[in-house]
Amino acid sequence: MATYMIKIVLKREYLFIIKRFYCLLALLGAVFCVWSEEEIVFDNVDVGYKFFCAPLNIGDEMGDEIALGGIARKLERIEIECYGEMKEVTSSKYAIIRLYRQDGQITPDYVLPPKTLFYESQPLPVKNGIFVLEADLGGVVAGSQGEHFTWMVQFLGQEQGDKLGIMMFPNPGVGYSYDDYWTRACVEGSKGSELGEEFKVRNFGESVKGNFGVRIYASDAPELRFAGLRLDGEAAEIEVVGPVYTPVRISASQSALGESYLSRDLILTGGTNSIRLENLAEGINFFRMEEFQDIPPQITVTNYTSRLLDLLFTGIQGSRYEYFFSTNGIDWELEERNYFTGIRVSLRDYHIRTSDLGFYRLEQLNELEMPKQQLLEYLPEQESCAVRFSGPRGAQVLISYSLDGVHWSKPQRERFSYSSVYETDDKSGMIYYLFPHYKDHEDEVVFRFEFEDIAGELSDE
Repeated sequence: MATYMIKIVLKREYLFIIKRFYCLLALLGAVFCVWSEEEIVFDNVDVGYKFFCAPLNIGDEMGDEIALGGIARKLERIEIECYGEMKEVTSSKYAIIRLYRQDGQITPDYVLPPKTLFYESQPLPVKNGIFVLEADLGGVVAGSQGEHFTWMVQFLGQEQGDKLGIMMFPNPGVGYSYDDYWTRACVEGSKGSELGEEFKVRNFGESVKGNFGVRIYASDAPELRFAGLRLDGEAAEIEVVGPVYTPVRISASQSALGESYLSRDLILTGGTNSIRLENLAEGINFFRMEEFQDIPPQITVTNYTSRLLDLLFTGIQGSRYEYFFSTNGIDWELEERNYFTGIRVSLRDYHIRTSDLGFYRLEQLNELEMPKQQLLEYLPEQESCAVRFSGPRGAQVLISYSLDGVHWSKPQRERFSYSSVYETDDKSGMIYYLFPHYKDHEDEVVFRFEFEDIAGELSDE
């Protein structure tokens, strides 16, 4: 195993949380804060199926029709989680992401296919294992159908026996997707292989939903603001607009600077969000709203039978938690250590089969998960080496390497997979990283990580 050093540079409190803000709503007026950053408008990278879908034939295009959530509509970035099994990983093997408007000719089954191309990426590198394709969309807008379009991926340069596909996930946490997907065949034309004209819709039947691991960011994110207030006796119905996944605390008081009388926590899910404050005292005239990072994770039972429990965990996006089970509420057993890549995690628990009584507990973890080296391999055909690291699911890092710990390579931006890849208590993501082969010195290579969206500093050798 190679020795390695980890340097973590903390820049934000949690993954993907952007800024802190404070807003105040009086019964006679409001003060708002302007927000102009990105927000997540489509998100389906929470708990996956643990398998991928590959095109029927090498060179075919495949993807999915989606509807955006949130409010921002200038598309800035797209991330698609993929999987590869290749004999060799070379620059001649790559992927292209395309976006199409949903403006084709309606089929006899009343399905509207994609047609007009409005974005095409540069060739994107592919890897072995689970990896994330990422493309800069440059603020493009999907025309008059800006909330509704199809993304497609084409894998090119594969050899016979290579496998490349897209990781599958059941239900988007932000936005909407039908349970089928689209393909387009690669055919022989006058200029060689090219994509055919016909888009075909496919599905997996009722057992598996045709949805995939995709996250899309857009700008300009909406300003965080109060959108409405309705008093109902001793209760208040409050409406809030703001960027998806923003955690906020709303509190009531009798004056603008007075002590809070009552408060409720909320994680925004896009568009207009509603919250109800009850048992308000007489004289409550002001409602405050502020970003609040200390919302603890919650457990809800969504389905119960004599053989299983369906549990829903909710928490701040990007935070890490531990899940425990107990038969007596005293002696606790760690079930897993995981991340909220979105804000919800669905879990099916079978303890009830063997226990008449069960207790469940979630605890938020504040310490960072340090990347760990899992595998180092020499790729003789490429005169290079590959190393796999486990680490925080979905976190973006800059990786560099060195032989002496002094002179470092140019940092390369990578993202840990959103899927958890190792069947242990720690549900970590993975990075597959290529670096040059140094004959007889592979075990002396040192790696450095700089985390761009986590806060604090930590090093380990």
